[in-house]
This record gives sequence, structure tokens and C-alpha cells, in this order.
Amino acid sequence: MLILHAGLVNGRLLLWGERPSAEGPTSTPRRGGRKAPRPKPSPFDPGADKLASTLADSLPGAVELSLDAESRFVWLPTLKGRPVPSSALN
Repeated sequence: MLILHAGLVNGRLLLWGERPSAEGPTSTPRRGGRKAPRPKPSPFDPGADKLASTLADSLPGAVELSLDAESRFVWLPTLKGRPVPSSALN
């Protein structure tokens, strides 16, 4: 299952998706005087190829669309240091 999301940023339509997480539990990040780690990709990210194939399967004529994949930084709701899915995916 793949849940699709969309939003407009500066007149551009941005699409992203969520899939059930394939990761197991991870430890909670430590707080303190250490530098913040680089953000990790969401464990719910299906990847650009899966998103493109889902769009091609779901939208007639999507094959002709020009789809450019790019990474964006977003704030996600978290619980105990892990992203929370937008619905009950797990």
C-alpha cells in the first residue's frame, strides 16, 4: 500500500508518498552538547521509483509527464525520536 500526498510550493506541485516501514525499532537520539545528526530519510519513504510507478499505474497519461525527483527537508511528527506515519500504516 502507498499513501500519496501533494502540496504546492512556489507554484510547483510536489508529490510524496508513504509506505509501511521496513525498519525495526531504533534507539532514541541522545540530547546534550553533541552536534545534531544529519536528518535521515523517513522510514516510510517509498523512493522515487516506486512513487513514479504508482503514479503511472494510477493516472492515465502519467507516462507522458515529466517527473523530476528531488529531496526536500520537512518536519515530521515524531514519537520517541521516530517519525510517525500519517495513518495506521504499521
